[in-house]
Amino acid sequence: MAANDIKYLSIDDRDDDDSFSDSEEELEEVNLEEEETDSVARLQDKNYVVLTEADIRRRIKEHIDEVSTVASISKDEARILLLHYNWSVSKVHDAWFLDEKGARGKAGLPPVNVKPSLVEELSDEKISNFLVTSYIEANKLIKNCPNPGCENAIELVAGSGNKDVLCSCTHYFCFDCTEEAHHPVDCETVKKWMLKKEAENENYILAFTKPCPQCRKPIEKSNRGKYMRCPPPCNNRFCWICLEPANNHLSCNPYLESKEVKTEREMARNYLARYAHYYERWATNRESMKRAIARFEDEEMSILGLVQEQPRGQLRFLMEAWQRIVECRKILAWTYAFGYFLTTSDEDADKIKLFEFLQGQAESGLERLHDCAEEELKPFLENRLPAREFIDFREKLSRLTGVTERFFDNLVTELEYGFNTDKMCGRGGKK
Repeated sequence: MAANDIKYLSIDDRDDDDSFSDSEEELEEVNLEEEETDSVARLQDKNYVVLTEADIRRRIKEHIDEVSTVASISKDEARILLLHYNWSVSKVHDAWFLDEKGARGKAGLPPVNVKPSLVEELSDEKISNFLVTSYIEANKLIKNCPNPGCENAIELVAGSGNKDVLCSCTHYFCFDCTEEAHHPVDCETVKKWMLKKEAENENYILAFTKPCPQCRKPIEKSNRGKYMRCPPPCNNRFCWICLEPANNHLSCNPYLESKEVKTEREMARNYLARYAHYYERWATNRESMKRAIARFEDEEMSILGLVQEQPRGQLRFLMEAWQRIVECRKILAWTYAFGYFLTTSDEDADKIKLFEFLQGQAESGLERLHDCAEEELKPFLENRLPAREFIDFREKLSRLTGVTERFFDNLVTELEYGFNTDKMCGRGGKK
């Protein structure tokens, strides 16, 4: 991004009461432009491309046209060859010019001058959809977006490290496992966490419910009285304490839960309390990330530019801040899932303390950034404020973005290189 594209304010935009000099303003602009340019470049250096169905159909047509022209064969024949060689134009060419007759036989093409009968015109909807599916399945670096109803696909750049991708439908997911985006936490930990979510339902049932003595369905206490009624069709009414029928039941003084059952319930509650600590923080940051993704919409940028009379180029700092918030919310959420599986030992205690310190430092920085981008922005969306105030806000948000980015870089580095994750997460063996 060129410096003149994100220039702060024109002379005409400044209020008469602004007391700072032109040289001071220009110096501030240059410093912030350099920081913003670096940050935006890092965020926009994506290692993937979002492909629409039309993009894929266009590629398919180009491949068919190229093979048909180079090999001097019909488009139907070119299509059959590409299907056989997994849509690799180079493989088709190599096979064709090395042994045309052999390539025909392997691909199932009929002899020369005999028109293929198995392939209809490309305009046929069923054949067209089949070709798109075949093209995606043949390419290991292309996957469909898993978001229900989305027809886009993602193409990943070979050799890239971070596999988190953001589809244009705003679904943010991991290219490898197609779960929601979770870098820098590995896919195995994410798989364990998602299974843990399901398993904790059983612990909740044990800790906070009792079985209906008639149908054995788990019942959660929903009133302050001692009698409960099982939902239809059972409708059994019983004493919550002793589980005896409510009819002619006056008291169960005293009812003592067996030591075995009591111990099981206490263990389940303690176990659930630890899980709840990590789950609540994971879920909260995850929801904050989803709400932040929605802030990428142009409406807020347009309002800010209109109210503050600023060109779009001067508002890039706000978009860059929200991009950073999304990325950091995602990282923070999954560090809590990672932290849940850490097993403490004397040799790892110091590493865990350092990890939790860096996690807390990053979280504090993120909260300051998020608050500034959300709450401190509001006055600028409602009223035209002096140019000096807008510059101060821009400078503060840009600084917080840079500081938060450094905090999370430290956290990610410690998570990726400071732990033997297989050992500390109880997986056994080595990566």
